[in-house]
This record gives sequence, structure tokens and C-alpha cells, in this order.
Amino acid sequence: MTRRAARLAWTSLALYVALGVAGLVMLAATPGRLAPEELGFAFAAVLVSVLLVYAGVGAVVASRRPRNAVG
Repeated sequence: MTRRAARLAWTSLALYVALGVAGLVMLAATPGRLAPEELGFAFAAVLVSVLLVYAGVGAVVASRRPRNAVG
């Protein structure tokens, strides 16, 4: 169970990274259509970065301590 939980945690992180990058690419390709101009690309990039850190910590916790509910 431990290896499967660790693999699932890292796979989830990789999926999040791929979706975050795809979202930023779409946002950059269509300025003003996917988000209001006042929020802009910088806000989205900061938001994705913060959530990436949160997901990364969750992946580390889940891979090191698979029975921890936080990970």
C-alpha cells in the first residue's frame, strides 16, 4: 500500500503541474477572454505557483507518511 500511495501522490502532482501549465498557456494565448484584464496573467501565475507549493507539500507528506490524512 505504501508504494501505491506514494505513486498516486506523485502522479497527482504531475497532473496538477501539467494542468497548471496548460491553463497558463491558454490564459497567455487569449488575454482578456478567460479572465478579466485587471486580474491578468501575473495573478494567475502567482495563484498557480502557490497551489503548486501546496500540492507539492501534499505529495511529499503522502509519499513519506501514507497514513497521514493531510497528504
